[in-house]
Amino acid sequence: MSSKGRSNILRSPIENKNVLLDKKTTLTSKEKNMFGYFGVGAKIKPPLRILNPHRIHIGDKTSIQEYSHINAFEDLSFLREYIDSKYANDFKNEDYFYESRIEIGAENQIGRFVFVSCTNRIRLEDNVVLSERIFLGDNQH
Repeated sequence: MSSKGRSNILRSPIENKNVLLDKKTTLTSKEKNMFGYFGVGAKIKPPLRILNPHRIHIGDKTSIQEYSHINAFEDLSFLREYIDSKYANDFKNEDYFYESRIEIGAENQIGRFVFVSCTNRIRLEDNVVLSERIFLGDNQH
């Protein structure tokens, strides 16, 4: 596809100022190095969608199954565009920036279709099992 054709593709505003791994194939070594930590023997099965991997720490021997969405939000300032103008001054720009951190301990087993949404901190200890179709968040969804 030409670069001209790519400009017409609708992209999520989240992708503008954040790092997004949206893959249907296995993570490469280079992509694993993008994480805050990607454990020895850890795996995330594709397809997957990871927002801001540098804010995500995956413990050794942890397995995350297919269709995971793990979001460590940094910049949601695009949401200001959706505020009714009469309320726009009720919110400061810095209200939309986050220092999120997701820590998933060692030897965890996480089922398919997990959805993690983090604006502050989420921490799973070692040896945790999460079933399929779990929403885990520290904010509203």
